[in-house]
Amino acid sequence: MYYPNYPYDYQQKAADISRAFNPNYPQMPMQPLQPICNNVTSFDEVRSYRIDPMNTYVFLDTFNNKIYTKKLGANGASEIQAYALDNPPTPITSEEKIALLEKRLMELESRGQHE
Repeated sequence: MYYPNYPYDYQQKAADISRAFNPNYPQMPMQPLQPICNNVTSFDEVRSYRIDPMNTYVFLDTFNNKIYTKKLGANGASEIQAYALDNPPTPITSEEKIALLEKRLMELESRGQHE
């Protein structure tokens, strides 16, 4: 009897068996694994997310400025790494640099006069 919605593919299974026992059978090229990215709002959401054992998952937490990676380790337990995003310092103009240097110079000169 034929079931059109049955997900099992007999031709694919036969090809897999042929590939396993016949080294000359044409091999399918392996697709490189790419990280899978998701948006989250907390670390708890990362911990509860189910993952595929073959991929690395990247989670972006834009509210807390953090990035998490999650993958399965050699022992089967999930490994989560967290990275904090620091805000880069705001660039200051040349005039502000000169003003800061002059202020610092005056402080050093006044300190030298008191000693």
